[in-house]
Amino acid sequence: MPPAGEYFKALSSRMLTNTSAVISGGTFIGTGAAGMAQTFGSAQQGVVAVRAGSQAAGTAIALQDSDGRTVLTCTPSLPFDVIILSSPELIQGETYTITVGSLSGECTA
Repeated sequence: MPPAGEYFKALSSRMLTNTSAVISGGTFIGTGAAGMAQTFGSAQQGVVAVRAGSQAAGTAIALQDSDGRTVLTCTPSLPFDVIILSSPELIQGETYTITVGSLSGECTA
C-alpha cells in the first residue's frame, strides 16, 4: 500500500475552478467524484481541496488544526474521491491534518 500522503494530493492544478463561486462565510463540506470536482474562484476563509482516492460511503472524514483540535468532521453517505472543506475556522496558508478512514495526511488551506 502506498504511503498515506500519496492519497492526499492537493487538487490546485487539477481541479476546475468555477470563477463565479465565492465563499465568504459559513461552513461548506463537499465530497464527490474526481471528474466532477470544482472549487471556489475566491474565498475569504480557508478552503481545503484534496483527492482522497476511491472511498466507500460511510468513510469518516476529520480535519484537525496544528494543535490537534478537530475543526470539521463528516461521514458522506455516498462513495467519493474528492473532498472540499471550508469554514471560517480554516485559515488560509495554515497546515491541517486530514484523516479519511484510517489514512491521514497534511494539507494547506
